Amino acid sequence: MKMNYQYSKSWYGTFMPTHLDEITQNEIKFIKKYLPLSSYQKILDVCCGTGRHSINLAQLGYDVTGIDINNSALQKGKELVNEEMKINFLLFDMREISSIKSNFDGVLNLWQSFGFFDSKTNESILEQISDILVSSGRFILDIFNYDFFVNHQGKYEFVRKNINITETKTILDNRLYINLEYHELHKNDNYDFQIFKPDEIITLIEKYNFKLLIKCSNFDTKISPNESNPRMQFVFEKES
Repeated sequence: MKMNYQYSKSWYGTFMPTHLDEITQNEIKFIKKYLPLSSYQKILDVCCGTGRHSINLAQLGYDVTGIDINNSALQKGKELVNEEMKINFLLFDMREISSIKSNFDGVLNLWQSFGFFDSKTNESILEQISDILVSSGRFILDIFNYDFFVNHQGKYEFVRKNINITETKTILDNRLYINLEYHELHKNDNYDFQIFKPDEIITLIEKYNFKLLIKCSNFDTKISPNESNPRMQFVFEKES
């Protein structure tokens, strides 16, 4: 079974919120709170996709670099950029972040775009993120929570955007395997990720000169990571 480390056109068309969606605006509100423009002007959006966060932040005055390995997604983002925005989209593999010849005040990695690779490579990505951040720079991470998915394995059927979808989820060792069948599209996707419990990802990231500032779910600091929410968010700060 072929596994992907980039989201497909079918996935984007079915699952991804728009740039103006309420979900996106809630996420931007969270980012603005923990990366205030006065102190964190220069932002790297790792696995930016169509740039829904990058573009919103650039419109607010941030200087944004968005990187992704999916060229078609990047092209959609570029169509929404105007010359007043300080934004640059780059076709780039997240495993090579250290080759970006720049430093950043903040780094984003959102919508479960971490864990595609083996544990050694995933750790290398974290180390590279630390290296390109300035002292006291911040890293915002939004990933799946093991504690939710361990209780939600198996086959599920649902409809999204008038497409009937069968989703099968399985956890083996520390990886989550997802198969998606888009029936009307006659397409399917296979993804797998290294998946973490909250304390596991915190301990891992703290190895790379970070301290934890915030952990939550639903981009709401009043909700701790828990087994009822599939995703969890963290804000880390690079120590001097």
